[in-house]
Amino acid sequence: MRITNNEGENTLRYNITAKIQDDSSDGVNEVKIFCFDMTLLLLQLNHNVKFIFHDSRLFSNMDPRQRYTLFKLAYRKSQEHDLQYIASVNEDTIESFRDLMSEEEYKEIVTDNIILTLTDESEIVNF
Repeated sequence: MRITNNEGENTLRYNITAKIQDDSSDGVNEVKIFCFDMTLLLLQLNHNVKFIFHDSRLFSNMDPRQRYTLFKLAYRKSQEHDLQYIASVNEDTIESFRDLMSEEEYKEIVTDNIILTLTDESEIVNF
């Protein structure tokens, strides 16, 4: 990471350049996006937004261990700060890290927090 003083006439005091080794892989870039978004949410600077939303695309190229860590972190931080973390994820994404968790932890972080399940099955309507 590199932080330099921004002496220009603008509203940015510092230039911050974050470089993560191997950040050419999609998974690392997606984790960086998650961290940036979560930082903005937690700081609560210049906004009153109390939730964050991530689409399934964010998790698609991640290693299951990264997914597990991010869901665990999102759960813990949202509980600690009375915020809401919303994610639309495919079933295989969640199943990919299930064996990394105890049944109790999986229930607490995942199962107890599923609000809506969408499927590709449709109800047949007779007119």
